[in-house]
Amino acid sequence: MNRVWACLLVVIFMAGCNNNDGNPDAEVELSFTSKFVMKDKFGQEVDSFTVGETVVLELQVTNRSAIDVTYEYTAPGYSFTINANDSAVWRSNHDTVYSQVVTSGVIEAKKTHTYSIEWTGVNFNGDALSPGVYLAVPELGWSVNGSKLASPEARNITLH
Repeated sequence: MNRVWACLLVVIFMAGCNNNDGNPDAEVELSFTSKFVMKDKFGQEVDSFTVGETVVLELQVTNRSAIDVTYEYTAPGYSFTINANDSAVWRSNHDTVYSQVVTSGVIEAKKTHTYSIEWTGVNFNGDALSPGVYLAVPELGWSVNGSKLASPEARNITLH
C-alpha cells in the first residue's frame, strides 16, 4: 500500500512541475499569418485594373499567438514588386536608401498590422505599363526568434 501512495505522490508532484502558468521561460507556441490583397479605389478586393487606375497593394500580418511578440527587421521591413516575365518592372522601395540597422517592433496578441502602398500601373521610369498580366510579389522582412516569417504568395494582376 505504501508503494501506491508513493507512486501517487510522485505523479501529483510531476503534474505540478509541468504547469507552465506564470513561467516566463515556458515555451509558448507562436503563430502568424500573412495575407496579400489588392484593392481598387473603392477598397474592394480585386485583381483586375484599368491602366492608370490606382491599385492599393496591402500586406496584412496577424499574430495569432496568445502573447505579444517582438519582431525584428532591417528597413524597409516589407516591400512590393511588380514583375513581367520574371523581371521586376516596379518596386515599392525603388530609389530609396535605407540604413542597414536592425529595428524591432511589437505585434500584440491577436492583432493585425497592415502595410499598404498605392501603385498606378507604372514602371520604374514612371511610364504606364501595357495591358497584360503581371505578377505582384509581396515581401515580408520580419524575423521572430531568428526565424524569418513567410511572405504571402504572389498574385497575378491584370491591367486592361
